[in-house]
Amino acid sequence: MMRTEQQQASRPWNYMPAEVEDLGIKARVRMVLHKLSPLTPQDACGRLIWAVVEQAVRDLAWNAVVADEAKRYLRGPLWHASLVGIDPEYVRRVIRQVGIEL
Repeated sequence: MMRTEQQQASRPWNYMPAEVEDLGIKARVRMVLHKLSPLTPQDACGRLIWAVVEQAVRDLAWNAVVADEAKRYLRGPLWHASLVGIDPEYVRRVIRQVGIEL
């Protein structure tokens, strides 16, 4: 069982408060990172692997070229997330939840 199944909120995956619609990309990225932060692995190796996913999320707020590369990675298999036991689809769902299109 993946950890995300235990930690998912009771709200539907597409829930987005009205306040989120007015936020810029940097604020949305911070929201995604905050939502995913409880999933950070406890061991050093796991944290290093998970940092790849976190950096891809941060890159969404950079210029168009970097953001496009990050989107391409996040649309892919996200094996870094799978490797540390986090459901890649959950990561993508959280990103979509704050209104970031992949």
